[in-house]
Amino acid sequence: MTASRDDLDGRDGPASAPPVDAPSWGSASEPAAGLTGLPGNPGFLSPGIPAFAVRDRHGRAVVETPLSPRAQSRYLTWLVLGSGALVAVVAGAALTLLAGHLLGAGALPGGRPAPWWLVVALAVVALPACVLLLGVHTVALGASGSARVASRLTWATALLGVALGVGTVVGLDLADVAHPLARDLELEPLLALACVAVGALAGGVVAVLSATEAQLEARAVQERLRALRRDGVRTPGSLVDRRYLGSWTDDGRPRFDATVAYGPPGAERSVEVLLVAPPDRVPLPGAPVVVVHDVQDDPDAADLPAPGRGGSGGAPGRWLDALVLVELDQSRTVTYDPDVGAFARDESPSVS
Repeated sequence: MTASRDDLDGRDGPASAPPVDAPSWGSASEPAAGLTGLPGNPGFLSPGIPAFAVRDRHGRAVVETPLSPRAQSRYLTWLVLGSGALVAVVAGAALTLLAGHLLGAGALPGGRPAPWWLVVALAVVALPACVLLLGVHTVALGASGSARVASRLTWATALLGVALGVGTVVGLDLADVAHPLARDLELEPLLALACVAVGALAGGVVAVLSATEAQLEARAVQERLRALRRDGVRTPGSLVDRRYLGSWTDDGRPRFDATVAYGPPGAERSVEVLLVAPPDRVPLPGAPVVVVHDVQDDPDAADLPAPGRGGSGGAPGRWLDALVLVELDQSRTVTYDPDVGAFARDESPSVS
């Protein structure tokens, strides 16, 4: 979950109202309006607002996502197909030329070296392939809320593209089909290419299976969060502690491990969360929050495990029941850390 930098007047003092560029979100007494975008957690769409993400059983941040439109799934499908096709072209040609040059007389007819224009053409095609793969990761992350889904799907696309490209070259050569590349390859480069194709195919299948499993888990998490947003109880709480991780989001927003407590005195529960905020809007410990939890999840009940501490043990799916939503409560006074420079990413070039 992320949030980003905007100027805040009086950042080191109370902020009883959101900045003008920030949409209103709910409080302990007033839940957000409807299930549009990220109700109650607008910081992940409006980067000027601090935002929280609870963690799943593997310790990864769980990002509440918008209701995924069908058009987004179609867009992701076209990105996967487009990037996979470009990867296949680049990997098939480049690896064949490399194997022919290193292990045989060459991949081009007559053992000729690759002309400069072919090398430039491969480099030109490789650039949009990398851009589309980055798009696959970004769109998958936004749609699922899971970095694991995004990374596994990106790896699956790249590996299956390599397998398709190299496997096509090997298949055409074995079938004695006339084409301008890799005709009548010698045995050594042909075997090397076949091994690469098989290895990439195996890795791609594993990545697909892993992405499928991660997607099923991410979907269950999102359904749980949406159910909380729709039917959950909103309880006031506070930010007890925050620990700067020394890392930032892509646009320079610092990340913190934080502890949030909620519930009546003497029976408080705590949850470990990820906090992401603009450098000039990092809430100090004691900042008010709202915790959205199950109606049945009474903080006075001592027999229920605290959210974020159940680990992977217990009954299957029990960790899902322990998930809660955490958001900053703007209906109460929020004090921000005045030491903005302590969390700003160093943009100066490194000197070797």
